[in-house]
Amino acid sequence: MIRRFSWFVLAVCFPAILSAGSLDQGICVPFGGVKVVPRISEHQAGKTLTIEHRFFNHGSGLAYGSMGLVPSAGPLSLQEGTAPQAPGSLHIITRNPDMDLMVTATPRGAMHRYAFFTPSGEPQKEGRILLDLSAAGHNPGSGESPGAGKSPGTWKNHGSGENPGSGESPGAGDNPGSGLLWVGLRIEDPNTVTGSIINRAGKETRHTFFAMRFSRPVKYFYATDSSIAPENYPLMGGPGLEAVFVFDLVRDGQQFVGDGVLEIQVAFSSVDALGALNNLKAEQEGKSFETLLWEAGQLWEKELDVITVDDLLGNELLESRRTLFYSSLSQTIMYPALSHDVDGRFRGNDNNIHTSEYHVNYAALYPGCMVRDALMTFIKPDRSRQFAASALAYYDRSVPKLLPGESVLHKAMSHLTDACVKGILPASLTPRFLEAMTTTLQTPFQGLTKDFSYANWCLMVMASGEGYMETVNRVRPYVTAYQWHIDSLACRDALLFVPHNMADIVERTGGRKGFEQRLDSASTFRELPYLYTWTAAPWKGQEKIREMMNAYCPEDESPAWFVFSALGLYPLCPGTDQYVLGAPYFKKMTVRLEGGRVLTIEAPRLTDKNIYVKEVKWNGKVLDSSYITHGQLLQGGILEFSMTDHPVRGRSFRNEKLPYSFLKK
Repeated sequence: MIRRFSWFVLAVCFPAILSAGSLDQGICVPFGGVKVVPRISEHQAGKTLTIEHRFFNHGSGLAYGSMGLVPSAGPLSLQEGTAPQAPGSLHIITRNPDMDLMVTATPRGAMHRYAFFTPSGEPQKEGRILLDLSAAGHNPGSGESPGAGKSPGTWKNHGSGENPGSGESPGAGDNPGSGLLWVGLRIEDPNTVTGSIINRAGKETRHTFFAMRFSRPVKYFYATDSSIAPENYPLMGGPGLEAVFVFDLVRDGQQFVGDGVLEIQVAFSSVDALGALNNLKAEQEGKSFETLLWEAGQLWEKELDVITVDDLLGNELLESRRTLFYSSLSQTIMYPALSHDVDGRFRGNDNNIHTSEYHVNYAALYPGCMVRDALMTFIKPDRSRQFAASALAYYDRSVPKLLPGESVLHKAMSHLTDACVKGILPASLTPRFLEAMTTTLQTPFQGLTKDFSYANWCLMVMASGEGYMETVNRVRPYVTAYQWHIDSLACRDALLFVPHNMADIVERTGGRKGFEQRLDSASTFRELPYLYTWTAAPWKGQEKIREMMNAYCPEDESPAWFVFSALGLYPLCPGTDQYVLGAPYFKKMTVRLEGGRVLTIEAPRLTDKNIYVKEVKWNGKVLDSSYITHGQLLQGGILEFSMTDHPVRGRSFRNEKLPYSFLKK
């Protein structure tokens, strides 16, 4: 594997092995429908390792159906230093019993290879696994209701009004069994098992179907609760279920290659068990574990190759930053999750079966921050188009006629507006998106929050582009109708950033000088460094960017923020075509754009001391504005930052050189 994949081992997979019951990213392929997460739980008898498969089956949130496999069907101990070996795969070595466990991911499933050995290194004669369907669902409370408010954020997110954490991984609670209604199991033949999981997700009932195929025939099987079914009975069901499968691992007392090894192919579907079997056949039949491992690596290679850090190999600090960048980039391309079968069928939010004739359907839409969607529009516009089509399909089948998401649904509004303004969506679909956005906002009044204000601004932008002046005039009063006088200091800091109306905020805080003083005393949040653009001291923002980048923790903050900030760009107001200029984190980076064009971002004099921007050039010409447009970047070229070791105090911006604001003061 190429060097940039080392991030996967250290920053994504390994924490999942060491975390007991935590909600980590696990292993997957980019935008895959299944995440495989190893969980360690403590029991009186010892530690139990469950390799959990999470199938994301909810259009607007991170609810999932869960199926777990417990190697050895009982307690074990991990060998010190166990770690994953490659992207999209997991490698765990255990002792007492001795096992070598490997898992690799596919778009709709996973393949396991378990090697069972005695302490002397001989293959075990018998092996067993436990199929755990007792915690088969996760319910983060995400439904169609726009009134499902979120818990208060921490200081890290005051600028965006969103939940703490990146929002890019399923961390919205830790009660995976709260939505479980019913599970069923069917032994199709000695090598094949299918099953179904029904769980609640908000106000919806979701279905998960799975298929498993073993490389060895099952010797015998039984439910751990004997009242569910007698031994070897091929049908089981109940509100929770655990079943043990036992296998012979050697043949006739003679030694053969592969003795002691059991391989398990797993695939999922939201449609039916036949869909899961078809997905398994299409993705895994006739392929070895090594082939699937290679394919997972190639998928990561292709998706991560969109941005390269071209700095020469350097010291340990530089390499740790490079690893951190690719770790962050990887987290931005884990969601949304593929939700249709290989034959194009998928289960919609109306619980009916549909066929996606014109788009690839995705679930788990809008799990993160708005900046993540803007990043997809920039570096992966084709994916962004599919996400927009999936959002429209969700709206078409929604009984209350809502776009996917929570609260005032400003993330969906932001994504659709940003994608339309940046020209990646067909103009013929704009009226459909406008209809969906208009209907979505005609929901019970949620209060004069900045998210509600921003959602109305998005609708106004879309409506004005189509000449719907009646809609523009109707929503215009709400665009600036956010509550200002708030006692809480945290909420006051949050209102230092209103993405679509910064000129108004600057005036309310006492002008450029007063706004600068407020920023100086504010708690840190993502957008804070870029807000200094509206002051006479943008250099303070450059200092803050470097400070925040050096202290960045992927588990707590937005990886999309880190990726954009490393590029020296930031979409401060998604829905405009502007990227505010910051300060890059590397001397040279290359972005491969749609259509074969290449964007090169250079900062040749960048060092840990040279963190201040003296000037910025676009294709050799000095930029005199505080931003660059999406259209300019899409043409390809060289964006060069001239860096220095001291603040450039005379470099500030006014009037039209400032980024967009609805009200120009």
